[in-house]
Amino acid sequence: MITLLTGEIGCGKTTLCQRLAEAGCAQGLRVAGIITLPGAGGKDELWALDLAGGERRFLARRTFHQDGRLGRYCFDADTFAWAAAAVRRTLARAELLIIDEIGPLELRQSQGFAPLLDDLARASCPVVLTVRRTQCKALERRLGQPVRVVPISSGLQACPQLAGVHMNSQAFAFFNFQG
Repeated sequence: MITLLTGEIGCGKTTLCQRLAEAGCAQGLRVAGIITLPGAGGKDELWALDLAGGERRFLARRTFHQDGRLGRYCFDADTFAWAAAAVRRTLARAELLIIDEIGPLELRQSQGFAPLLDDLARASCPVVLTVRRTQCKALERRLGQPVRVVPISSGLQACPQLAGVHMNSQAFAFFNFQG
């Protein structure tokens, strides 16, 4: 089963993924995947964290326009290749897989984590993906299967909705943690 955690920028999707990974590990699950974290300077740079191996790599830097406005991110293709290899290396053994986040880079430009989407759709373990609301339907179509959509609002208000979500026998109800 694939679960999409969906919400706007800053609503807590990444924080919830971190908590899910911690809760899964505390339950003895083999947690794998990639979480995208802000750098020391905030969200002007992004880092990719491999949940299985603990390695962190530079992923992107926000660009600035000449007039000082913030622009799009400039992504490091080598880091995406490393991330895809890390996920594929652990996919067969994972009991929970988390990818934060799938967005326009993947769904409109077929870059970033796009090469992993078919692998994620075939995964035998529970998969949790983050996606902005505006991209949710496109991601479901791209995965080619029904998904569970869990909206996240500011302050992780969706945590009670996640209670009682049961995974396969190895990956039991780790979602029952208190947010």
